[in-house]
Amino acid sequence: MQCKDLDTIQILNFINIHGGIGCTWFDLPDTPRSIINAVSNTIPPKLLLAKLKKLRKQGLIVGCCCGCRGDFHITSKGTEYIK
Repeated sequence: MQCKDLDTIQILNFINIHGGIGCTWFDLPDTPRSIINAVSNTIPPKLLLAKLKKLRKQGLIVGCCCGCRGDFHITSKGTEYIK
């Protein structure tokens, strides 16, 4: 599986639903805002992080891709992308 196999719209919709509350990329039992729940918890977390880096580079989301929790938010460009 590669980054291109992860659905951009699905990820952006998930982040958009959570509005002003930052979403994370990793999966912990008490993390309902984990983006991995939007795609599939069988995807390697590092692959999801790589996809999020691409989305950030495209200006669709903002957040930290260093490996911390991320606190990802959708941008206005990302909101337009899902319309």
